[in-house]
Amino acid sequence: MFCPQCGTEQEESEECIACGVVFAKWGRPSSAALESRETASASDDPSVTQIALDEAMVRIRESWEKTPLLPIGGISRREVRVLSDNLARLIRSGVSIREGLMTLANSSSSTVREHLIQINQQLESGASLAESLTAHGALYSPAHVALVHAAERSGKSYEAFESIRDDLDLREEQVRELRKHLTYPGILLVLWFVMAPVGELVTGGSVFSYLVDVVTPILSIWLTWWGVRFALHLIPKEVRAGERLQNLLWLMPLHLGDAYRAHVRANFCRCLSRALSAGLPLYESLRISAEATGDGYTVESAERIRVQIQSGANLSNAMAGTRLIPAGELMSISAGERSGELDQAFDQLANHFRAELQSKLAVTATAVGVVLSAALLLAIASSIVGGYTQALQGSLEQLSPHGQ
Repeated sequence: MFCPQCGTEQEESEECIACGVVFAKWGRPSSAALESRETASASDDPSVTQIALDEAMVRIRESWEKTPLLPIGGISRREVRVLSDNLARLIRSGVSIREGLMTLANSSSSTVREHLIQINQQLESGASLAESLTAHGALYSPAHVALVHAAERSGKSYEAFESIRDDLDLREEQVRELRKHLTYPGILLVLWFVMAPVGELVTGGSVFSYLVDVVTPILSIWLTWWGVRFALHLIPKEVRAGERLQNLLWLMPLHLGDAYRAHVRANFCRCLSRALSAGLPLYESLRISAEATGDGYTVESAERIRVQIQSGANLSNAMAGTRLIPAGELMSISAGERSGELDQAFDQLANHFRAELQSKLAVTATAVGVVLSAALLLAIASSIVGGYTQALQGSLEQLSPHGQ
């Protein structure tokens, strides 16, 4: 017999000699996907499913690289969040995916409606939901598609869209937190631009010159911001997220590096939990989850973990040789292996890393706000002192005998 978790071949027994999983607790029926109306047209052959998923992940990354030249328009994160939330509600209530897509398409914007109609057509032609989403990178990322694929295998597609909704809610909350901490430095920056040229206006300068002095730096910052975004959109995404940059982010100290690591770990653990609960083999689940993160170090670590498991190590010991999961969190994986609840263990880890990400970003945003505020206050004080010094020197020159 073969262990359903690590794939080790052994004689008939109640638990695996390699990873220690209890078969009676681990074994779960994997035929739920066949009973789901949404996945009735998908292939039942695991090898065919794996090939289709590999091709799907390649297609969605190619779709992500086809970004517009100008960073304007597109589909907002808010609209994708509303779409995911309502689609999860419809599927949970018993509405088929195709019917739910068309229901939401009728009340969506023209851009989203076009995507939903195309997805529905691909479903009609026999593709699975995850495969249909791969050609629409504007809607869902590779990590989100991996969640949908795993949820389809368990016959609970609505769980994937609920997870996507929660993920988008978290990102929106992080953006709001960042904006909140950067509002005060932004106000100081504008006040600096407004107050710095006041001296020349008071001493007889023209109003037009004052307005030019105020508008020019603000316009320069605005043009620089859009210029950087335009330049980034000209660079392929795979170059922007290169392996060297990812390794640098993994090694980066302080809260910025912690936030990136927590982001990758949360996506990895969430996808791995969904894949294991869907009944996918451990090897396949590790690879899918690692590739869904788009992080080169995570993919490399997952391959090393797979090799060590094949050599007889259990999952927690194999992960201990990498930085993928912190040492303090490996106890949850060990307990999950032994109890046969590995999917729940990774789900709890995903929640933990998501909360850690939110905390690190909040601290980082606060630190950035404080640094910017201090720098702007020093600049304003320096400008005021410089203005008074110049005026004082002019007065002294007028009072001096040589000035007369």
